[in-house]
Amino acid sequence: MSKTEQAIRKIFGALVFSIIIMASFYVYFAGVAVAEIISRKNNIRDLQEATLVYQEKEEMYFSITDGFNLDYVYSLGFVDQKNADFAVRTSVVASR
Repeated sequence: MSKTEQAIRKIFGALVFSIIIMASFYVYFAGVAVAEIISRKNNIRDLQEATLVYQEKEEMYFSITDGFNLDYVYSLGFVDQKNADFAVRTSVVASR
């Protein structure tokens, strides 16, 4: 074999090796991208389920708090305050 044939074989081997490496990287990164897409879709589904549960809890909260009005408070025995008394501090507590 001459030196040119050996050089051609080495160049061809290097090209085949680099094609195999590039194909391996492509398959790996394509797999990672697909896995990330599936993970994102699962996260979106979980978020939608959590949002639905939150909306149900919020609706339940509003249905319960709709019953709190003055008539309900009076039925529990609370009465209006006649005299409004307040505690007033006349001295300064904190100063520089």
